[in-house]
Amino acid sequence: MGTVFIEILALSLGIAISPVPIMGTILMLISPGSKSASVGFAFGWVSGIAVAVTAFTFISLLLPTGSSGKGMPGAEPGPLFGWLQIGLGILLAVVAVVQWRRKAGGSSTGDALPKWMTAADKLSVGHAVTIGFFYAAFRPKNLLIAIATGLLIGSPELNFTQSFLAIVIFTALASFTIAAPILAYFFGNTKVEGWLEATSHWLVRNTLIVTSAAMLALAAILIWNGVGHVR
Repeated sequence: MGTVFIEILALSLGIAISPVPIMGTILMLISPGSKSASVGFAFGWVSGIAVAVTAFTFISLLLPTGSSGKGMPGAEPGPLFGWLQIGLGILLAVVAVVQWRRKAGGSSTGDALPKWMTAADKLSVGHAVTIGFFYAAFRPKNLLIAIATGLLIGSPELNFTQSFLAIVIFTALASFTIAAPILAYFFGNTKVEGWLEATSHWLVRNTLIVTSAAMLALAAILIWNGVGHVR
């Protein structure tokens, strides 16, 4: 069980290290009319992660296992679990390489950013909630990580109580980097604006590098764990 939670922690960091939504949150915070939209974006983000991981957890319960009961002593996932992890790891690596090649090919950072970022300072709360939800749940990197996490949480190694706790922990950790700037701003107000702007500028310059590196690291973890389950 402890190993599973460590893997879940690593996967949650893969979503938490998401430069574009962090930049979007910061832009909303430092814009005069969009501070409430940042809270809406965070709510949508948390909801999107929770819904995606919960859905894939339930789907993973349908997979054949190598044991007779979920959460029972000695319970282990079947070989299919390992092959799925390997497949997800390969897909993550492919996405990472594609993003890196875009960077090496001379694509500007602005071209790599989604269109909604240019209007982040004008978003309504409702629009921000919608963007946060869909960006968290359906962005390719996040979707692959949600599938991998659902496989882990739904594996027979965890009982239902542990699975519920794992979903809560994963969602909280994956949302920390979105919630932290908001909490820092509302508690520190103008004192943290300079830090937020500096962070945003750094992320703009390094967004593809940071994202690609995180995905390659997670891909290696998934492939390694997957090989261990099919041997």
